[in-house]
Amino acid sequence: MTSSASESCDSLIQIAIKASIEKDYQYSLELLSQAKQLAINEKSPEKLFRILKNIGINKAELLDYNGALNNFFEAYKIAVDKLDKRQEMSILNNIAGLYMQDNKMEKANEYYMKVYDTVKGTTDSLFIGGCAMNLVSVSMGLNDYVQVDYFLDIAENMLKKYTLELTKLHTLKVNCYLNKGKNRQAYDLALELYRKAGKQIRNSMLWVDIQMSLINACMAMEDYQSAIFYSLDALKGNLNIEERNFFYRNLSDAYYAISRYEKAFAYKDSMIFAVDSLWNITGKKQFENNRIQFEFFKKEKEFEEYKTKHKTELIFWGLSVVIAIILIWALVNQVVKNKQQKKIVELELDQEKKNQQLLQNQLDEEQAKSFLERRQFQHEIEMKGRELVSNALVVANRNSLIQEILDILSVSDTIKKSKDVKLKEAIRKLRKQLEENEEWKHFTTYFEQVNDTFINSLIDRHPELTANEVRFLSLVYINLSTKEISSLLNITPEYCKKKKQQITHKLGLDGTKSLYSYLISI
Repeated sequence: MTSSASESCDSLIQIAIKASIEKDYQYSLELLSQAKQLAINEKSPEKLFRILKNIGINKAELLDYNGALNNFFEAYKIAVDKLDKRQEMSILNNIAGLYMQDNKMEKANEYYMKVYDTVKGTTDSLFIGGCAMNLVSVSMGLNDYVQVDYFLDIAENMLKKYTLELTKLHTLKVNCYLNKGKNRQAYDLALELYRKAGKQIRNSMLWVDIQMSLINACMAMEDYQSAIFYSLDALKGNLNIEERNFFYRNLSDAYYAISRYEKAFAYKDSMIFAVDSLWNITGKKQFENNRIQFEFFKKEKEFEEYKTKHKTELIFWGLSVVIAIILIWALVNQVVKNKQQKKIVELELDQEKKNQQLLQNQLDEEQAKSFLERRQFQHEIEMKGRELVSNALVVANRNSLIQEILDILSVSDTIKKSKDVKLKEAIRKLRKQLEENEEWKHFTTYFEQVNDTFINSLIDRHPELTANEVRFLSLVYINLSTKEISSLLNITPEYCKKKKQQITHKLGLDGTKSLYSYLISI
């Protein structure tokens, strides 16, 4: 390959990486696709490795985990066969991180362990410490605290010279303490990290992790005023939707704990709005990924059609030359006549090709239009479903607060002895509000329409289930918590847990933890 082509490949990779950082994933993937062909022609494993790695990163950002994994595995094969160990380990880290992002902790642990076993005998303390810290994270996801403690010690020893990495490790350690129930140790360590954080840390993404750890520790210690203070301070920063949702949720819980119900309602609504916005962003990412895949499929199809057409033309012209030579040799006196006939045939073939191409273009346009309409319709259905779920959750949370207020009022001697008619009428209206739940009826009807495949499959597998049990399992299927389900069905959380255990036993499952996974598999 010429020097010019090699430089063009390098330039395409640089521009593609910049486009990915700016979240223009379609443009980035188009450039990487062009660069990939140049790298293949150049026979450069280093460039092809880099291109495949960045394609995987783009696809992961678009939530196309299978596509990302395929490209990472291709890059891994190149690293094993033709590159050094450092490149091999870096792509294994990418694969492990992808599995962790997709909540497949066992696979993530397997790949992180491969990387650690390879580098633990080297002198690169920063890399070894980083690998150990990755294993701390995934071990916490697996609730394997023996492995957590083991790799915490290794990481602390390896990273003691690196301020940012050590601070990140200590943030993980706070969460580890909380999971073990060591709330005071978690609080002390989180407060120390918060107070000692310098300008470098406060300007990094690590600062939000420290704030989250401190607030979790405050909530665990039931220090709700501190949790409110640190949450409000954190919300002044430049946060994404997921981070804002975390602080809204803790503010709602903290205000509720100190009986500031109006504030609790307000931040609960803010949290639900943030969740809804996050769903919208996720839906747009999935839709964008599908659109990009469709565009690439269309371009690849056009390229294949062009190659086929070009090959046919070469064959045709080759045959034409052979026939012409034969005709010239055998029938010299018929040259003029044969040329005219040949020209007529070529014109007719060309016209026929144009007609066929026109029909094919029309068909492609109709298929593309139909595909996009179906995608848009599906997207609208999903958006409506999320809106109904959000409304149902709002009602559920408000019903829960109303029920708690009614419980408090029902045991009050002052209320029992009161002769205030308006007060008793207000209590009666609150109870009636709990009984009349039109939003729940709308949600149930809509869920049965949209998820009829799930419901039908569930009934086919378990015809012994009652209608109420099917409705209960539908709420578990959309991943609502026990508290939210009990509020929607107007039952106690204890009865809700008991009902879940009964249905799990009825389905022949081991325990309630496996119920959600089983429903998703249906």
